[in-house]
Amino acid sequence: MTLHNNSEDRLMIPRLCILAATLVAVSLASISDAAAQSLLDDTWTVSVNGQSVQVNADGSFRLTNVPSPDEFGAGGQGTPPDFIGDDFVRVTGTSTAEGKTRWLFSEPFRIEDGSSFTVQQLIITETPPPLPAALAVEVITPTLTTLGQQTSIITMAELADGSFIDVTPQSAWTTYTSSNPLIASVDVNGGVTAGATGIAYLTAENDGATAVTKVVVSLGDPLTTVEGRVIDIDGSAVFEALAASSSGTTAMTDVNGRFVIDGVPALLGPVSVFVTADIGSGASGSFEAVPGAITDVGDVVLLPTSEGSDFVVCFPRNYEATSNCSLLIGSEFSTTGEVTMPGLAIDIPFSVQPGLVTTISLPSNVQVLTAGEVTQRGIGISAEAPITVYGLNRLTFSTDAFTAFPTVVAGTRYRVLSHASSVNGPSQLAVVGISDDTEVTIVPSSGGPFGEQGEALTVTLDALETYLLTGDDLTGSLVTSSSPIAVFGGHECGNVPADFGFCDHLVEQLPPISYWGIEHLTVSLAGRAGGDTFRIVTDTPNTVITVAGSKPATFSLDPGTFSDLILDGVNQITSSAPVLICQYAHGTSYDGNAGDPFMGLVAPVERFRTAYTFTSPPSGFVAHYVNIVLRAEDLTDVLLDGQALAPLTVEPIGTSGFVGVQVVVQPGCHNLTAPTPVGLYAYGFNAADSYGYAGGL
Repeated sequence: MTLHNNSEDRLMIPRLCILAATLVAVSLASISDAAAQSLLDDTWTVSVNGQSVQVNADGSFRLTNVPSPDEFGAGGQGTPPDFIGDDFVRVTGTSTAEGKTRWLFSEPFRIEDGSSFTVQQLIITETPPPLPAALAVEVITPTLTTLGQQTSIITMAELADGSFIDVTPQSAWTTYTSSNPLIASVDVNGGVTAGATGIAYLTAENDGATAVTKVVVSLGDPLTTVEGRVIDIDGSAVFEALAASSSGTTAMTDVNGRFVIDGVPALLGPVSVFVTADIGSGASGSFEAVPGAITDVGDVVLLPTSEGSDFVVCFPRNYEATSNCSLLIGSEFSTTGEVTMPGLAIDIPFSVQPGLVTTISLPSNVQVLTAGEVTQRGIGISAEAPITVYGLNRLTFSTDAFTAFPTVVAGTRYRVLSHASSVNGPSQLAVVGISDDTEVTIVPSSGGPFGEQGEALTVTLDALETYLLTGDDLTGSLVTSSSPIAVFGGHECGNVPADFGFCDHLVEQLPPISYWGIEHLTVSLAGRAGGDTFRIVTDTPNTVITVAGSKPATFSLDPGTFSDLILDGVNQITSSAPVLICQYAHGTSYDGNAGDPFMGLVAPVERFRTAYTFTSPPSGFVAHYVNIVLRAEDLTDVLLDGQALAPLTVEPIGTSGFVGVQVVVQPGCHNLTAPTPVGLYAYGFNAADSYGYAGGL
């Protein structure tokens, strides 16, 4: 171990120390005296701050190089480092012997940089210890208007048994930090003080559980009261919808759909309101705030959308189990949220700024690796205001991405899009439970190791449990459930077309049949030649498909059957009943150009949007593009990152009145706005690699 002793190192890097733990005394709970003679042995594994070690046979253990970050002193943020870890840690451990599981834990303590620490007391129980499983935080006054004005954070911990306790003060082992102490400082007991105009995010941490909230400081602000009404698409009032202002203050709607949000800043720019409910989400326009009075934002219409405040996703297996998985999260407003992975006992808080994308890196074992059995690899994502979520499964030479759908979009009937199995892996479909005791029935369209073609199999999933099925080509498989679920289709590493190399990971979250459409407008991928494969599947008997474009055609499909078309340029695809369409990039050997397969959903025209926040991975790809489908008259009014489009091509699409354009973009976050709804598809290529996804619905 190397210890850094100069003051510059102490300020710049996390502190490392040795934790030498020797059992001195044991306080017993629910353990008999006879058992006390052999409480600690080599059946135990103990952990401290992410470091784990197996206990020696004599009951001793030693952990080295335990992280002990030290940014400030005992007085909390704003005080100079004192070479003692900022956060409290504790020893925890488990033992399973003779079919019996026991737990141990110590009282919390702090570690001094470069020192050894001896644990003085361990508590051993036959039930899980009463440690926080999650935190919830709230600022009593979320908007401060005078210099030095004070408010407080209330921090509640949820225990493993579902009960809650107040852990607000430092004496309950909670520590606090502010993202910008100059705007709003926070003391060791959660007291907040206004310092300058702006927004600060406040984080509470207790026993590894964290939660984030925010406080808005607008000095000298007379504030405004924001009022409005929330209605469904049919005009009916929506009761108990959550309305959140752009500053983060919230209110619930009454039986008439009306909301009143007090204490909204009037001097920080235009006011907007986001609304979420079980049936969908919506947003008001931007309104000039009326200082010291009422700002009326009018009616906010709720629509099902790929924006939402609650998501459930998973990552089906890539070509290798060691791929890098991440979530890319964006929002039109400042908000906070949390990523939850109960199967891995990991919770990750996050914050998002308007127009920026927050990247959440996930452990590689978050992938659903085991087929044919129920596993715990579901991921929950929740936020205070609507967000967009994209999933990226990155492996050199095998990458793809998907657009996540909020749980309000989830349904109970799906048809799967996938691709034929190959020597590089099988076709895949994955299901994630949203609520407990959900019965899922899968009728596979092809045989595989876990079932025969057309032979129904049924599994029961609890919330965030997962089930992965593999087969020869699962396209058209029918998935139904007793309550809404999330469904993913794809391939470990598919060849597209099947007789061309090279393979690449394929994945998309699939919309339920109720979200399919009857008019789809396609644009070929930039940087490739010879067109792309489009796969069409239906759920309605004798669905007539008409293609106008590079290869005009008319044909019909029955439920669960599909058709592959290689189309170039732009095309207009219409159908007599709703269909689901996916666009596949081809392998490098198809045209000799850089790139490999990916799959991306083609959004129907009726699901287009007027605004998108999306991202191109910052590394690993030499070319990034977006395909945009927009009305011809809006070509000069659609803005990408605030600028008029500079398209590579502009082609009219059949008789639709739309045009398709290809645009080069740089790595990083991007924003697109349009006066009328448009479709957007983001993708990129590298040597034998690619990614692609629809911008949203």
